[in-house]
Amino acid sequence: MKKYTYTPFVISLFTITLCASPVFATVGGPTYIGFFKYNSADESVYYVEHSQSGRGCPPELKKISLATEKDETVFSCTQGEELTGSNYTEGLTRVRDHINEITAPLKDITPISLPKNNIRIDVEFVRSEHTDPTIDWTTLSHFVAKVYQGTTKVDEFPITGCNTEQPFSFAGYAIPGFEKKIVLLSSTKGDCFEGGYTVERLHVAAGLDGLNKEYSGQYKTDQSPLTPHESTVVLFERDTVDLSESPATPNTSRTTNVTILLIVIALGLGVFLGRMIGVKK
Repeated sequence: MKKYTYTPFVISLFTITLCASPVFATVGGPTYIGFFKYNSADESVYYVEHSQSGRGCPPELKKISLATEKDETVFSCTQGEELTGSNYTEGLTRVRDHINEITAPLKDITPISLPKNNIRIDVEFVRSEHTDPTIDWTTLSHFVAKVYQGTTKVDEFPITGCNTEQPFSFAGYAIPGFEKKIVLLSSTKGDCFEGGYTVERLHVAAGLDGLNKEYSGQYKTDQSPLTPHESTVVLFERDTVDLSESPATPNTSRTTNVTILLIVIALGLGVFLGRMIGVKK
C-alpha cells in the first residue's frame, strides 16, 4: 500500500484555489419586481427590483412613466451598497427601510383579473441573437406582446426571452385615476444565459374600456416570481388568440331572451292546437 505525503505548500495551494473559485465564477440569477406604488406627481408607477445576478445588488427602487413608458432608477444599487456596509443582512434591512420611506406617501395600485376584463395577450417571435453566426446557439430571443381587449388590439410592447418553447406569464394592475390605462407585469426567462433565468418587467397598456378594478388578491413582492393565478394569463408563443370569442354583449343577451320567448310561445301554441284537434275529434 502506497503512502502519499502532502506538503503544506500543496495543501495551501489547493485551499486558495478552492476558495478563489467562486470569486471568478460567472454569476447569473433571476430578477424579480414587486411592491408597486403610484406617484401622481410624476404619473409614474414605482417598483422594487431585486436582481440576483451580477455582483448581487441590494434591492433598487425604479419607476416607469405612464406617459413615456420609460424606466428610471430612483434609488440605485450603488446607493444601496453604501447602506449595507460589511453586514449584508442588516444592511439589507436598512435598504428596504429607506425604500419604504420614499414610497410611503405614494398610492397602492390594484391587482386586477385579466380574464374578467377580457384582456388577452398574444406573444409573437421576432428574431434570435447568436454569439457567432456560424454557431447555432441562441443567447437571446426577441418577441412582441400584443394586447387585446375582446376582439380589439389595444397595445403592444417588446419583450425578450430565450426560445419559443418557454411560457410567458402576465398580471395586470389598475392605476388610481386611470380608466383606460393599466400596467402589465411580464414574468418569463429573459435570455438563455446558463439555461435562462426569470426576468420580470413592467409595461404600460393603454386604450382599454370598462375596466373591472375588483381586487384580485394577487400580491407581488420582489423576492419570488409571479405565481400563476386565476387573475393572471399564462401562454406560449405557439398559442393563438381566438378573436371570435368574446363575452356576451347586451345585444347578444337580448337576442337570447327573444329566442327563449319564441320557443315558449311556440310550445304554448302547440299545446293549444293539440287540444283543439282533440276536441274536434
